[in-house]
Amino acid sequence: MGSDSTDSKRILLVDDDVLVLKSLSRALKAKGYEVVSAQSGEDALTICSREKIDLIICDIRMPEMSGRETLHKIRHECYVSVPAIMITGYAGNEDLRKSDDLGIIAFLYKPFDIQDLLQRVDSYSQGVPGHARAYSRVTVSLPLTVKYGTPQENELHCQTKTLSEEGLSFYAPQEISPDTNIEVSVDFQGCILVLAGRIVWNSKVKKESQWHHGVQFLQIDQAQRKTLQTTISAQKEISQRFIAVTQKLKNNLARVQKECGAFDRSEPSAEDTGKFVVSQKQKIFPEVSKAFYEIWDIVHGFDQDKYVMYQDYFREEILPFLGYPQINKRIYYKPIGYAGDFLVMEYIYNYNGQENFLGDSSFEKLVNHFTCNIPVTNANIVRKNYLKQKIKDAAQRNNSAKVLSVGSGSGRELVELLEEQSLPAGLCFTALDLEPLALDFLKEQVFGVAREKREIVHVEFINMDIIALIRQKNNSELLQENDLVYVSGVYDYLHDRIARLLLQKLFELVRPGGQLVVCNISSEKQFLRAYYEFLGGWDMIYRNREKMMSWVEELPGVKSAVFEEESDENRYHFLSIKKE
Repeated sequence: MGSDSTDSKRILLVDDDVLVLKSLSRALKAKGYEVVSAQSGEDALTICSREKIDLIICDIRMPEMSGRETLHKIRHECYVSVPAIMITGYAGNEDLRKSDDLGIIAFLYKPFDIQDLLQRVDSYSQGVPGHARAYSRVTVSLPLTVKYGTPQENELHCQTKTLSEEGLSFYAPQEISPDTNIEVSVDFQGCILVLAGRIVWNSKVKKESQWHHGVQFLQIDQAQRKTLQTTISAQKEISQRFIAVTQKLKNNLARVQKECGAFDRSEPSAEDTGKFVVSQKQKIFPEVSKAFYEIWDIVHGFDQDKYVMYQDYFREEILPFLGYPQINKRIYYKPIGYAGDFLVMEYIYNYNGQENFLGDSSFEKLVNHFTCNIPVTNANIVRKNYLKQKIKDAAQRNNSAKVLSVGSGSGRELVELLEEQSLPAGLCFTALDLEPLALDFLKEQVFGVAREKREIVHVEFINMDIIALIRQKNNSELLQENDLVYVSGVYDYLHDRIARLLLQKLFELVRPGGQLVVCNISSEKQFLRAYYEFLGGWDMIYRNREKMMSWVEELPGVKSAVFEEESDENRYHFLSIKKE
């Protein structure tokens, strides 16, 4: 056995040549290292998902899956970040340029001296880097325009992912081939740098329709370099406390993801999977919640620039674990422009508070279940039930009542009332929303209810945005004289001026003796805000009793105004205004 300085480092060898594997394995074992061998990229992925690995030595040219692709998948699918030494018969600086994000510390070019390899492995095990970047790299999200082609007829609007003095990386919805010359325009908070560059590598991002590209700058003048240095220096100012909390959370998530992967490979039954997810959530949910409470404690007072800087770092580390399951992916990418859209609400309604898990893998089920059961999503269930009762109360007061839902979304409260047969014949319900997809979804849900249950209620659908509603001078017949008008999930996104104008307009649509109900998320109960806002980008405007009650002072003909809170579990305020 060799020296104890190896400290039982476990090395993974990846090469399709059996003779190379045997030769390297003998040499490394003679030095005291533990060695695991794989003859393909797929074998390497299997090993990394099951075993702890300290260093990877990998051939670049392999059939079916290249060494570079293997390292990429190990990092982004197995969530294993370990250094690697690459072996190739094609010498050249291209390999070094393409090593971004793969953890490559050295390249060896065939034919190589086995002693050279052992020396590099020994240097790594003693903490000496085999390859260092010429310039430090930081994670930062800046607006980026990429132009390419001859002439430059192609233009993409993207965001930077990483930045250094020698280049950057970015995501794009389409592939740009390596060796393509491009022009990048980077917006450094109003200072636009236009730089010539070259694509030196790209990789497909699994689970997303995105390509990740690496760019090498071809020429930089002194002023441009100073701008780059200033941005990079500012990005490095992230506090050690924040980094420590983030890395601890990342490690916990990686551990659980690995345990879930091992469980899934046993091909369990649906019942066993449910039991496993329940056991895992009891262990990991308190840890995750604690981490997000601490993250919010650090960032909640930051100015916008500093907040975004920390957010970029946090997302880079945590989104590979929490950002790809169905619900969070929709919240993060916002396909129709905002986080709390009608399908997100449906996910919450369908998977809140029960052991009915959404997802293909046990880890996806675990993450989706966490998202659907944090306090703010629990509050959505309370809000839905509150509004159901308001509709039933209006119907009891007047059998031919008219009800208007503004920002109706998925209209779950209406659908449930129809299913439960809780509404009297003759009630007229109008759903108004700016999103046609939401109205189409609600129509489908309404017409999915048995005919005898739905036909006693008349339902209308209006596609209109808030500004158009406010500006409308002559209200349509459908909008006039309502017994109940309620607004759910709209005021959370409206600034004060528009919020007041909308309140005045909606109160005009209430008939004498009728009622207007407005919901707004509470500024006093912001539990796990770092999870849905800092990580997910679900930005909302939080209000308290005083702010909402102040709006009533400007309304004519108010009989009464009541500020309601359902329970401690509720994170929404309800302002109920009755008309004389």
